[in-house]
Amino acid sequence: MGMQDTLRALADPTRREILNLLKKSRLSAGEIGDHFSISGAAVSRHLSVLKEADLIRDEREGKFIYYELNTTVLEEIMLWITELKGGNDHDQTTKKMILLTSIATLLPILIGLLLWKQLPDSVATHWSTGNEPDGYSSKAFAVFGLPVIMLILHLVCVIATNIDPKANSINKKIFFIVLWICPVFSIIVCSTVYGYNLGYQFDIGFLCGLLIGVLYLILGNFLPTVKPNYTIGFRISWALNDADNWYHTHRFGGKCMVIGGLLLIVTTPFQNIWVLMALAILPCILPVIYSYMYYRKGQSR
Repeated sequence: MGMQDTLRALADPTRREILNLLKKSRLSAGEIGDHFSISGAAVSRHLSVLKEADLIRDEREGKFIYYELNTTVLEEIMLWITELKGGNDHDQTTKKMILLTSIATLLPILIGLLLWKQLPDSVATHWSTGNEPDGYSSKAFAVFGLPVIMLILHLVCVIATNIDPKANSINKKIFFIVLWICPVFSIIVCSTVYGYNLGYQFDIGFLCGLLIGVLYLILGNFLPTVKPNYTIGFRISWALNDADNWYHTHRFGGKCMVIGGLLLIVTTPFQNIWVLMALAILPCILPVIYSYMYYRKGQSR
């Protein structure tokens, strides 16, 4: 449905009240009907209009169908209204955030220059699974090269997101998370390299597992809100071509990420490399398998 149809669905006060109810928690049709002095058939018609406008989603559990807000569409409407009022403020905020995160990505260079005389000429920059350094680089590469590489990755993410034909579908919150991934990694990775080479003892495997676990927890909480796009999420053809498949894939993927992140944090101290690799990989693979099975199920109907 277009924006005009969506706004028409919002024009009715009863439907707006239904959205207010669903803002608190998901509800069944019967639970929604308890709040109104209208027939069950009338409630069903209102729910049907809201669903057709993509403002709500439904999910069957046993004998009941539960309804919940499709927050991404509501956020899109808010963005559209903001643009009508003057979208330059949003653009300026985004540009400032990109500049800030780019500067933050290069912050380790300043730290490295302050520690320049204390750092050895040959700097350990890679470690084995036994927490022993097995790769070395020059001091100049450690101080300048690593942050610059992270900046390049950061700018690639920014450019890819901005040139996405469906960039307007990307949730602002998830976009800002993407903006901060490289800066945070740059600061943590470079600080760890500096600290280790200055004589401080770090368990590199533990830090990596913990960092990935926290990242999965954050991404898992926001994945269900991601709308179809070509940059962020599980961008597989059968999900991109089916909004329902995309929605359920990313709900399932969000749960996988959260569970995987928690298990990574819990099991990281035990330092079993195979377990850690499985927990890091499975949350990325299982949603793809789930999405394909959902697609095949739809084909067989």
